[in-house]
Amino acid sequence: MNDLSESDKTIKVWDIYSGIELLILRGHEGEISSVAFSKDGVRIVSSTYDTTVRMWDAVIGEELTTFFRRGRMVSSAAFSLDGKTKNRIVTSLYCEFLGTYSH
Repeated sequence: MNDLSESDKTIKVWDIYSGIELLILRGHEGEISSVAFSKDGVRIVSSTYDTTVRMWDAVIGEELTTFFRRGRMVSSAAFSLDGKTKNRIVTSLYCEFLGTYSH
C-alpha cells in the first residue's frame, strides 16, 4: 500500500494517517520514473519513460499540461523550491551506461 506508482502506469496519492487512497492520476503511457509535489502542495509533477512530463492538480487530480521530450526517456522531474523561480520545473533525461572512467 505504500507504492506511489505501480506498473499500471498510474500515480496514487494516499492519506498517510488513514491509508486511504485519495487520488489516482491516469494518463502516462509508460512506467513512472518520478513524482513530486510543489512546495505549496497544489500541483504534482510526474515523469515517465514514455518521454513525457505531466503536471497535475493535486486537489482534484486533473491533468493540467503535458511536456514532451521526443525520443528521450525522462528519469526525473521536480519543481523549483527557491521561491524565486516558482514557475519552473527541472527534468533529467535517462542516459544509458556507457562505461567506466578511471585516471
